[in-house]
Amino acid sequence: MVKKLDNYKVKRILTNWSVALDFCLFSSGKIEAIVHVNSELYDHVAGRLIAEEAGAKITDFKGKKEFEGRKFLVSNGTGIHEKLLKVV
Repeated sequence: MVKKLDNYKVKRILTNWSVALDFCLFSSGKIEAIVHVNSELYDHVAGRLIAEEAGAKITDFKGKKEFEGRKFLVSNGTGIHEKLLKVV
């Protein structure tokens, strides 16, 4: 996936081990999107709720808003969401 992102002129890809930190960075506007792959429910449920309440766009990798599973995208609702859907 990282190689595919080169085509979209992504400035930086951040990978860390803290889902809570991901959502803190997202909520503070320091990052534009989060790509979640198989994190545990207890790792992301609170951050996901906060992001939803703040107006974030959250879908599965096929763009569906109603989904079950642990693979999803979170974005600030700009065009980045659609670009990431093409990559994942």
